[in-house]
Amino acid sequence: MVVMGDLNYPGINWSTPKGNDARGDKFVKLVMDCFLEQHVYVPTRGNNILDLVLTSEIQIKDDIQIINVTTIY
Repeated sequence: MVVMGDLNYPGINWSTPKGNDARGDKFVKLVMDCFLEQHVYVPTRGNNILDLVLTSEIQIKDDIQIINVTTIY
């Protein structure tokens, strides 16, 4: 299973994983309860990791790469 998107939880530290408020903690609990793994560990908007790639696979075949959209145009 793969869930991807701009989920807008800027306060979550995905290294630990912990939120900095009740909303973030609730989302982290949901991710853990569904046995999902977060694969993005570098900021995608400013200093925040907002764009998430959650999978049921602990190890994925290819590395996740962050590409700045403005460099494509």
